[in-house]
Amino acid sequence: MKRRVVKPRDSTSGVDAAQRTGGDRRKEGTSAGWWLKRGVWALFVVFILVLFSLRILPELIQHFVHTHRIRVPFFVDLSQPADLSLNHTINMYLTSEEGISLGVWHTVPESRWKEAQGKDLAWYQNTFSDGRPVFIYLHGNTGTSLKKMRSRILFLHSEDDHLVPIQVVQQMYKVAVSAQNAEQVKMVSFDGSLGYLHNGLYRDPHLPDILK
Repeated sequence: MKRRVVKPRDSTSGVDAAQRTGGDRRKEGTSAGWWLKRGVWALFVVFILVLFSLRILPELIQHFVHTHRIRVPFFVDLSQPADLSLNHTINMYLTSEEGISLGVWHTVPESRWKEAQGKDLAWYQNTFSDGRPVFIYLHGNTGTSLKKMRSRILFLHSEDDHLVPIQVVQQMYKVAVSAQNAEQVKMVSFDGSLGYLHNGLYRDPHLPDILK
């Protein structure tokens, strides 16, 4: 009977394999740690740059909060109100000071909407002298537009406005009262249960009486 010769296992090869596996794991751990450190440093640098930018350029806060550079709906030419089905409205530009031009929409009362369709700028300008009251609606994001005015100031705001909180309007009202004669400034708030939100005050049946 022949004897079977069993070769002993090579212990050194197993050790080498284990060492290679451990080395690979260490490399992977080192690589992951390297990327983690770089990521933390990158976030820290971005955080510092943002704080520094807001400190040096405070108007960036206005851009982030009000996003007035973003036009919605997109790709709409605001100089053509008719594209938004406002056939009774015309666009014009006013120069408030040197180098600053303001785009203004002028719309006529509902009773003249049909008559206004297709009319030019001269026709719209002549409507200012027809004896009807003119309402100026200013929409901006600066705190310096409030000044002494001869006409009375009326704040109309809904308590459930989700874009401009009622507290902001109340603060503006207090500033206006302190800057003007208190009798010249009035604020009317609409109960939040009416559901007017930001753009629904025109639905209030008492609005004509309030404006008189």
